[in-house]
Amino acid sequence: MNKDTLELSKEEKLWFHIDGAYGGAAILDKKGKELLKGISKADSITVDPHKWFFQPYEMGCLLIRNHKHLKSTFVEKPEYLRDIEGNESEINFYDHGVQLTRRFRALKFYMSLKTFGLKAFRNAISYNIALAEKTERLLRKSSKWEIVSPATLAIINFRYNPIGNKLSEKELDALNQKISESVLASKEAFLVTTVLNGQVVLRMCLINPRTSFQDVKNTIALCEQFA
Repeated sequence: MNKDTLELSKEEKLWFHIDGAYGGAAILDKKGKELLKGISKADSITVDPHKWFFQPYEMGCLLIRNHKHLKSTFVEKPEYLRDIEGNESEINFYDHGVQLTRRFRALKFYMSLKTFGLKAFRNAISYNIALAEKTERLLRKSSKWEIVSPATLAIINFRYNPIGNKLSEKELDALNQKISESVLASKEAFLVTTVLNGQVVLRMCLINPRTSFQDVKNTIALCEQFA
């Protein structure tokens, strides 16, 4: 966390929110916890269990330092609910959001934790982080690939850019876009692009604990074949 950001939010009395929808789960890992140092200072944090907590879609989680802020924002007391208000110690989740009626989404996550234990989630996340770092080392050994953004958590951004090539930036963008399209069309892997520093790059998000290093090597070989 940027210290200046935290200090600025305090000075200006701003609400400090952290979007941990994908990356928040990394706090279970030793390296991830270090990268997320200071996250506890936030006023609120979002985490999506359907991402790196391996849950079915859709499930989102909002953590609030002081739940009273939610209640003061969303609570309503219409006449037709007067008989079910209960007492002050009772938690009614419709007081904490816009939905009056909702499904018990949290049950899926709760049962997963009870069934597999937190250690299983920690091991899976640590494996994913290590796999991304191993992938980076593999790519750096090749003269064909350029690391645009090093492995962070379980994401790595790179592009096909052989040493000594005479392609323009525009041509390199088109080539990497074509590689992604060809991989997707082959249905052998799911590899999409993003844009970093004005460059089209390939983006691997390795958050499936069943993805092996051999799967990664096969995908990279496929990319080189299409290139």
